[in-house]
Amino acid sequence: MRGFALDIEKKLRELERMQKVGVPPGTHKALGQQFRDALNDWRPRLEDLRREVTETARVLPLDVATLVDAQQLMNNGVIEQEPDAIMLASVLRDLGSGAAPSLFINRNSRDFGPDVKRLLRPLLCQLISTFTDGLGRLRAEIERGARGPAQGA
Repeated sequence: MRGFALDIEKKLRELERMQKVGVPPGTHKALGQQFRDALNDWRPRLEDLRREVTETARVLPLDVATLVDAQQLMNNGVIEQEPDAIMLASVLRDLGSGAAPSLFINRNSRDFGPDVKRLLRPLLCQLISTFTDGLGRLRAEIERGARGPAQGA
C-alpha cells in the first residue's frame, strides 16, 4: 500500500508542474499524507469490528459429536461436501441448544437447498442464500423490535 500511496503522490506532483491544470503547489504532499493516514487507519477499525463481533457472536461447536453429525448428513445425502456438512452440523447443534428465531445466511444455495431448509424449519431457523437478503431481513427484524410488540387485534 505504501508503494501505491507514493505512486499517487508522484502523479500529483507531476500534475502540479503543469500550470494549465491548476493544481496548487504542495497538493501532492498534503494529499499523499491524507492517503497514507487513511491506509494506516485500518488497525483501529479492525479492533472496533473485532470488539463488536466478540460482543455479539458466539463460537459454534466443533467437537466429535458435530463431526459425527456431519458424517450422517453426508451419508443421508443432505450435503455432499464435508466442509459444508461440518458447518451445517455445527449450526444444527447450536440451534438445538435452545429454539429461538434464527437465520442461516449462506451464499452457497446449491449445497444448502430444500433438504437443509426442512432441517432448519422446526428449529425456527430460516435459510437465506444472499447476504443482501440476509441484511434486509436483519434490518426488518431490528426495525420491528424497535417498534415493539404489535398492538391491537
